[in-house]
Amino acid sequence: MREKIKGIEGIAIARSAAFVMVMFLITILAWNCDDAYHAYVMAKNLVNGNGFVYNIGERVNASTCPLFTLLVAGVYAIFRDMYFSGILTCLVCSGVAVWFVFFKFCKSYQSVLCTLLCLGGASGFITYATSGLENCLLFLMMALFYFLMMRKEEYGKRDLFFIALVIGVLMGARMDNVLLVAPAAVYIFFF
Repeated sequence: MREKIKGIEGIAIARSAAFVMVMFLITILAWNCDDAYHAYVMAKNLVNGNGFVYNIGERVNASTCPLFTLLVAGVYAIFRDMYFSGILTCLVCSGVAVWFVFFKFCKSYQSVLCTLLCLGGASGFITYATSGLENCLLFLMMALFYFLMMRKEEYGKRDLFFIALVIGVLMGARMDNVLLVAPAAVYIFFF
């Protein structure tokens, strides 16, 4: 019994250490690309009472990622610093996604090590985890989708509702993201 408890504690420590390492790497390499400021202008206009628009006075929503823009606007409403709000939003979304991967999917030391190497070595993941674009929200929703998908073999109405809700949020982040989960969603809902 003691060995089993030590094994559980050991894997928890390994997961926690790997999580901290990946989040440290994401944090020290945090940046915002120039395209992020398009969403930031819309978020700032919304918070300042000028509407969810890029150009004040026009009734056109030009956001390709409305949900992420709304999240940034919510954080900006609290802190009133757009750069910090963008970075913080990205860090929280990416952090929850990384937490899901390590604590819900990794069941052994080998899987923790492999995941650490894959996430830490994936420059695309590390770079776009804090780019100011909607990628961090995509990472979060994908982790949540696959967690909901893999925890059961048969799905009840409630399970299907939450899976559909995650797909809807994924589409709210960016419409073409649905293509990343479409094959799995077809399997879940029709087979």
